[in-house]
Parts: sequence; C-alpha cells; structure tokens
Amino acid sequence: MNDLYNINKILTRFLPKDDGSKRKKLAARYARGSILDVGCSQSPNNFLVGKEIIGLDVIPPPSKIEFRNYTDFILGDCTKIEQIFKGRKFDTVIALELIEHLPNYIVFFNNVFSVLNKDGIFIVSTPNPLLWRTVIVNALLPRGYSYSGRGIDGKLTKIHIMVILFCISQE
Repeated sequence: MNDLYNINKILTRFLPKDDGSKRKKLAARYARGSILDVGCSQSPNNFLVGKEIIGLDVIPPPSKIEFRNYTDFILGDCTKIEQIFKGRKFDTVIALELIEHLPNYIVFFNNVFSVLNKDGIFIVSTPNPLLWRTVIVNALLPRGYSYSGRGIDGKLTKIHIMVILFCISQE
C-alpha cells in the first residue's frame, strides 16, 4: 500500500488538477431542451440550463451535494434507461466520465439512443487511455491497479476525451 501512496504522490505532482469544470461548461454550452445527466450523483453539472434537467445514477448522492438546477434525481441503472423512462424522450443526454466504469458501454449507448429525440444531442467524455502519461503510469502501477484519468485517490486529471454527437436522424 505504501507503493500506491508514493505513486499517487508522483501522479499528483506531475498531472494537473481538474474538478471537471471545463468539461461541464462545454457540455452545458451544447446541451438544450430536456436534459438527462447520467452518472452525476457525485458531481452534478451546475452549469446546465434547460426546461427540465434530470439526474440519473446508480449511486445515491451524498447529502452535502446540491442539485440546484435539476428538476429531479432518479436512482437507477444507466444500462436500463429505456425501461426507467418508458418511451420518454430527451433533447440532450450527457454522460461525463461514465463509460469507462461500465462493463458493456454498447448496451448503455443503445439505451441512450432509445431515449434521445431524433434531432437530439449525446455528449460523452471519458479519460484518454492512450495518452502517454496514462500508458506510463499503468506500466508503473503494481499488478491489479490501473490509472484511467482519475488518480489513485479518485481526483480527476485533465486527461480526457469529449465527444459531442448531434443525432440528425435515427431512421
């Protein structure tokens, strides 16, 4: 465990700190209409503005976290979005730093597209596993540990990819 502490000390020295604000602001800039923010319980996006903003996560939010601009928060599995919302559609679906935690992101993507309006927007970001710093850190970590853009202590770094998909038509 001491080795992990030393590696984390090195990581926090060389990798920049990031609370996700830049990605959240960018997502908020493109989000519109009714918004579904998936995986937001630990860090809601307080930059979002929409007629309706619903948070969905499998983890309950800590009591200290405020969902100031959200109209609702639903405790549920993101791979079952289609069943949770039963035919309901959203103009924007956001998933920041989520897909790297899913065992099958394809199931999640299919669920997202089932609840997204045909001209909707899907915004997703994830740590970049191919960035040289990530590759080097993973090579140095003891077997059984990996680094994916979150430090060993769970703090975010700036090593991320953000993709914004504009769904023109699903037909």
